[in-house]
Amino acid sequence: MRKLFIVAAGLVAPWLLIGANAAFATPACSSYDTMSELLAREYAEIPVAAGLAHTGKLLQVFAAKNGSSWTVVLTRPDGMSCIVAAGRYWQAETPKDGPQV
Repeated sequence: MRKLFIVAAGLVAPWLLIGANAAFATPACSSYDTMSELLAREYAEIPVAAGLAHTGKLLQVFAAKNGSSWTVVLTRPDGMSCIVAAGRYWQAETPKDGPQV
């Protein structure tokens, strides 16, 4: 019985690690136009947030209007876009008054 548990754990553990560390897996990449069209067509996701990283890359969050799914896309200056994270249950936050920077 113990041997069966060890074998099962050995088979399941890599999948758990892959799921937990999806950002470390090889990302799906394509041109920005192709990526945004795919997310709109397949998941009804549109850009809902964006920021420019200090590396010059554009980080965008695409989300479905009903919040059912979201995708984080990083776009290089040359227009190549890669998915770095994705999930479900997107919830937009309203900024609260806080310290002025």
